[in-house]
Amino acid sequence: MLRQLDAHIARPLQARERLGEDRFFDLHYAALMRDPIGVMRSLYEWAGDALTAPTERRMLDWLERNPQTASGLRHTRWTEPA
Repeated sequence: MLRQLDAHIARPLQARERLGEDRFFDLHYAALMRDPIGVMRSLYEWAGDALTAPTERRMLDWLERNPQTASGLRHTRWTEPA
């Protein structure tokens, strides 16, 4: 399992080194959960595009229809078996 985890970390880092930092947008899950529209604005800005009001509205509508807790909230830890 550690070998697989290492591959999932090492390969993207090698690609990042080879392609350059400016080709990657770091999206942090905690930030996305805290402020999804703010993170999307940052992503659109990084990509050189504008997050239009209609697109933002569709995102907000989707978030309202699909709350994260719809199927129940489950807390997981790395130490729990899969």
